[in-house]
Amino acid sequence: MSPISGLSALTAQNSRLQYTYRDREQNGGNNDASSPIRVEGNTISWPNDGWYEIQYAKSFNTVSEGGAYAQLDDGIYNIINHTTGARYEGLVVGSSAASQDDQRMPAVAYNPFSVIATNASAVSVEGNRISWPDDGWYEVQDAVTYRTVSEGGTSAVVADGVYTVINHTTAEKNRNVVVGNPDAGLADPIDGEDTDISAVGDLIEDITDFLPSSGISRELQHLNAQQGSALAGELRYSNIQFTDGTRAALLRFPGMPEIMVRTEPDGMSEFYRVTNDGPELLAPGDTVRASFLGQGTVTIDGDGQGLTASGVSSYMSFGAAGYTVDLTSGQILGSSGYSGPHFGFTNVPDATAETVDANLWQGAELAIRELPVGTDVHGSAAYDFYAGTPEGAAILAREQAFYGGFGVDKQALFVARTRFLRDEGGIELFEAFMPRRTALLDDPVQLAEYDAQFDKMLNHVSNSRTSRSGGIPASELDASLRVLIAADAAEAFGHSPRLIDMVISDLDRGWSVANDIPGRGGQYEYWQPIFKSVKGHITLGLGSWLGSFADPNDSYDVVAHEMVHSLDGFGNNGLDGLPASTSAEDRAAFINIRDELYDDYNSDTPTRRYTPEMAYAFTDKFEFLARFSEIFLTNTASAETVKAVSPELYGILSRFYDTNYE
Repeated sequence: MSPISGLSALTAQNSRLQYTYRDREQNGGNNDASSPIRVEGNTISWPNDGWYEIQYAKSFNTVSEGGAYAQLDDGIYNIINHTTGARYEGLVVGSSAASQDDQRMPAVAYNPFSVIATNASAVSVEGNRISWPDDGWYEVQDAVTYRTVSEGGTSAVVADGVYTVINHTTAEKNRNVVVGNPDAGLADPIDGEDTDISAVGDLIEDITDFLPSSGISRELQHLNAQQGSALAGELRYSNIQFTDGTRAALLRFPGMPEIMVRTEPDGMSEFYRVTNDGPELLAPGDTVRASFLGQGTVTIDGDGQGLTASGVSSYMSFGAAGYTVDLTSGQILGSSGYSGPHFGFTNVPDATAETVDANLWQGAELAIRELPVGTDVHGSAAYDFYAGTPEGAAILAREQAFYGGFGVDKQALFVARTRFLRDEGGIELFEAFMPRRTALLDDPVQLAEYDAQFDKMLNHVSNSRTSRSGGIPASELDASLRVLIAADAAEAFGHSPRLIDMVISDLDRGWSVANDIPGRGGQYEYWQPIFKSVKGHITLGLGSWLGSFADPNDSYDVVAHEMVHSLDGFGNNGLDGLPASTSAEDRAAFINIRDELYDDYNSDTPTRRYTPEMAYAFTDKFEFLARFSEIFLTNTASAETVKAVSPELYGILSRFYDTNYE
């Protein structure tokens, strides 16, 4: 079946699909009196009556799209008005002699039915079989209707026609893949009409409503499965990001048509009106209206990179709403408010307009298009995708050694960091690594108190970060690393503003991150310059710290450990291995318990249930405080292991750290 006969069959299935044929001879040549196309030197121009595409006449490859003119090399071109369907062929630009040869084609005899593809080495045609390498998941689309003809595998047998072959893994598109004779197999004349088949072979289809490919339909299914976000008034949107780099969003404007938008990695943007029959492709400059009395319109920008929506917010509410969306940046701007009726009165009360300033792509979940809708994408699939982004590549350029040997938890942390740097979300991206904050999401008062301490630590880390020999320069301590330090500190001490303030006061030399600290996960240092106060500083070993933060359920927390050393040094002008700012009774009891446990641990027959994580606590008196405190502070399960060894020690630490695990 040829593309044209295929369209005839589609017309029977969908009465909305229409097309007309236009004879290339009546719209050909340069500066024909009946043609609106002008050629002056190497410039082709056209009127502002639609969206135009310029193709090489031989290869059909696209040279230019949109605008009102194009500056071209010498050659022969076709120009198409996709709004009206008009086509103008054989336009000669520059030297006609040069134009006969220079068509950006291989230096071989021209065959109008050979393969013309963006990547000829990747896609080949033999007979009616299209083949491609085993380097991704491919879809074959009818170039006219955008219908999916084949999916998956490494080849497909198709009817004569013109096709687009898409590698959804790499986002590479091979356009204008010609199979067989695209003019063969035309539909029989309708109702016995005398049709000039030879002329029809030179004509094109004007499709006013495109049938979407199944790939677009799957994207819409993914979007409909999202919970979505509510903005001002009744404006809602849902978004999703696919592992091939394509992003899509569904916009539900109040009182206006529902619009699906999508962008591909190469910058190509598409707009669809969502109807009961599925998505309908919109062209730049198109305007669509809601069904209610023509109220509510959405207009696609002329450059195809954004849209403008305006209308009433809901039936008989007189609420005017207007929004603009820029697909390149993702910015949504607009407002909704009272618009009437006034009935001649000037003292109509004004309603407060709700303004919108949001980002369409923020918080987009990752999905694999060919997997079932709702499938959670995590682990290596998400890691591989974000590793290929500029932000992810920048992280791995410095930290590949630490992530390369880590498991899923560490890869998930990498994904969260990369998404944060890509403005795909905020602190909520790290919820899996911040269980104490996550537990407060239903308690706005306590959550606000927690976040106040997080903000305090983030400002402190950001303003006091320094460069250390062998470490990451302060200028390269990116926002995601600073957020992780503050988040780690808040998870351990966010319940106590007193302790946070003590650490900030002690660490007047700030923070640094080292690529490696031999034999240690972190290091607390203090020194006292002549005639000056003691200076405190914490250096974190990148690998050990990231490993401990990525698993909040274990008993290790490098930041908490080093902050305990800071609390030990607070007000002492040095370390003494004792909790600061505790009662004299608790300090005395702490020393007795420490000595008792030290003797028991080193005896031949220990009587307490020590865990392997506690071994480092018996290195010296400073590490006894830091290690047992670290275990106590990481999570309630770890704190219970301290209680099992010594209820008395557990009680002292509870009072010192202002905790209540009971």
